[in-house]
Amino acid sequence: MPDPTAAERAKRYRDRKSGRLPPPVQLLCLTCGKNHSGARGQYCCRCWLKTDEGRKWQRNRVKVFRVSNPESTARNTYETNRRRGAFRRAGRRNALVPLTRQQLQQRFSLFGNRCAYCGNSDRVSIDHVMPLSKGGLDEHSNIVPACKTCNSSKNSKDVESWYLAQPFFCPARWAKLQRHCGEQVCGQLSLAISGATQ
Repeated sequence: MPDPTAAERAKRYRDRKSGRLPPPVQLLCLTCGKNHSGARGQYCCRCWLKTDEGRKWQRNRVKVFRVSNPESTARNTYETNRRRGAFRRAGRRNALVPLTRQQLQQRFSLFGNRCAYCGNSDRVSIDHVMPLSKGGLDEHSNIVPACKTCNSSKNSKDVESWYLAQPFFCPARWAKLQRHCGEQVCGQLSLAISGATQ
């Protein structure tokens, strides 16, 4: 159906205001239950983007943008990779004991191949307790396993203030983190928490 002209839209608006046309039908989204216009079928725009069709549309949109703006995309990618590489190189350059694969496996097994913060075993990755961006080193005493959620939530925050504010905070895990990471990495254990630990 072709898009109506401005005059037709204005006529429809006047007719609706005067009561000659019924009000537009408000549809409920199947996922979240909110009212929506029906432009995306049975879903609101936000929930539609989570469907297979919506994801495919979003990927295609990103692809079109990258093709039509190659210099912007290349510049952003280059800058991001340059920044990440600089942090990694700085951490390795200052590390007294460079990290080996065997040490990494030992660190992960020390925490039972689970997230050192929440105990989740899904999608575990490397987390630098003291972030590389704040002078942390890429060595075994500064590395713990962390799930993707905790890793991205912590980001470059101070581990003590971040972890104490989390709903899944566990004094036993915090004590273990402090035992296996240096004082300069985790800070001092507060008196209130030290009394609650074993």
